[in-house]
Amino acid sequence: MPIRTTLNKFAKVISIHFAEGMMYRARLLVWLVSDIVWMLVIPFIWAVVYGSTNAIGGYDRQMMISYFFFIPFIQSLVTYYHYWTIHVQIKEGTMANYLTRPIGYLTFTTLGETAYRWWQTLSVILLMFIVYRLTLE
Repeated sequence: MPIRTTLNKFAKVISIHFAEGMMYRARLLVWLVSDIVWMLVIPFIWAVVYGSTNAIGGYDRQMMISYFFFIPFIQSLVTYYHYWTIHVQIKEGTMANYLTRPIGYLTFTTLGETAYRWWQTLSVILLMFIVYRLTLE
């Protein structure tokens, strides 16, 4: 199969999963509130801990806050939950629907998870920018 056709299929699957993610905006909002709330609180805690001190243990305030911003960014890029998706589809009996598609099941779930991670990473970057601007002013 030509690589262009394969890439077009992959792009279509990713766009479908992006559209599905937009369908479930409440899920995204709950994720942002529950999993990222510490990202909003930690910089303010470190601001209070540092107070008028310039550095603690060789780390200044900006370095410490930046470190806690990069943790969720890296986590959103590298953490995948294939097992959860596969578990739910087996439990609900919907896995058979994916076995007859022109893209392999694991490729389909990987592309779906990749689309979700891209969406999540973009959300984290937006939150990081907003909070970082608030804490450094």
